[in-house]
Amino acid sequence: MRQADGTSARNGDVSLNLPVAPSSKRSQVSECSKKFTLTDKLLFVAAFLTILVSKLIYMFGDKSDAIFVGIWAPSILAFGIYIKLIGDSKNG
Repeated sequence: MRQADGTSARNGDVSLNLPVAPSSKRSQVSECSKKFTLTDKLLFVAAFLTILVSKLIYMFGDKSDAIFVGIWAPSILAFGIYIKLIGDSKNG
C-alpha cells in the first residue's frame, strides 16, 4: 500500500515521521519558563491550588461547595489571559 509520502507500508507497519528530540531538554524548559512572567506563574499556581482545594472539599463530602470552588480555576486562567491581552494591546 502506497502512502502519501511515496513510501510503502505493509500490514501492521506504521511509519511515523516524528521530530528527533534535541539533546538538551533542560535548555528548552528554561527557555519556555522565561516566557512566563511572575503574574503568569502566580495565576497558574492559584488555578492549581483552586483545583486542589476543590478536590479536598469533594473528598470531605461537600460536593456542591467543591463544584463551586472548582469552577474558579477556568475563571482565574481566563482573567490571566485578559491581563496578558490588555498588556499586549498597550505595548503593541
